[in-house]
Amino acid sequence: MIAARRDADAVAAAAARAGAQGLDEAGLRATDAAPLDPAAAQARAQHYLAATPYSGTVAVVGDTVSVDVARIQDLPILSLAGVGSSTVTGSGTAIAVRAVTERP
Repeated sequence: MIAARRDADAVAAAAARAGAQGLDEAGLRATDAAPLDPAAAQARAQHYLAATPYSGTVAVVGDTVSVDVARIQDLPILSLAGVGSSTVTGSGTAIAVRAVTERP
């Protein structure tokens, strides 16, 4: 279950990063920020999720994309004790940035 939760968090984070690429092109030209097009960000994150076994929700607020995912994990060994499956959840967040401006 620990690995399944780690995988769920990784999928959610990757979907959020995909969503954070849904930038508003006009906003990019007009400002120094990296404004998101909420519809494009949501569509990109949902498109990423569609290629995984997870279902999820996407929220776009300002320059931040948040994704929550879930799926049913079969537990074959525990089914002998009456626990056949469990819901695995994960979450991830990404912030749209124009460029990294600091050097490590």
